[in-house]
Amino acid sequence: MKTDIDTIEADITSCQHRVRALQAETIHTITIKPTGKVEVVDKERLESLNSEITRLEERTDHNSDVAGRLRAALAKAGKEAISDLIKDKNSSEQRMARYRELINQAVGTWLKVDSYMYDLSNIRTHPRVKGELEKYEPLIPIEEQNIKHLSEVLEEAQAIIADFQPTGLPEIDQPVV
Repeated sequence: MKTDIDTIEADITSCQHRVRALQAETIHTITIKPTGKVEVVDKERLESLNSEITRLEERTDHNSDVAGRLRAALAKAGKEAISDLIKDKNSSEQRMARYRELINQAVGTWLKVDSYMYDLSNIRTHPRVKGELEKYEPLIPIEEQNIKHLSEVLEEAQAIIADFQPTGLPEIDQPVV
């Protein structure tokens, strides 16, 4: 599966290959005199090539920086892609909801079964409800903290990825049509 960093690195690689191809093309804009002196024969074309080479090199440097920052941000959560962050955050949210649901089910069940001894004000003291509370309540803050951490990393990673400037060049492993 292709990650966010893979996409950026593929763009960088394509850009680097295009720069090398453009650099090779510059040879056609000059001539070497028998005296060894280099003379520009197509100045306009050479300037155009050099301008595009500079633009692509700047884009490569920028996107390399973006990839490095994204790698560092994802490493804070031990992940390799933004999609992994989203999956883990959703899983934590689902676990937390499930813990709350289990607590609520226990409360509801034992309120019905022992309604003569317990009501909403004291149901948390029922032995079975108390057992569920002891089992699941400590897990809720852990999931909340995990969700908070993943949300912060996700927000940072999304801000970084928004700074990515794709060149629009085809990937090098794809045939150019």
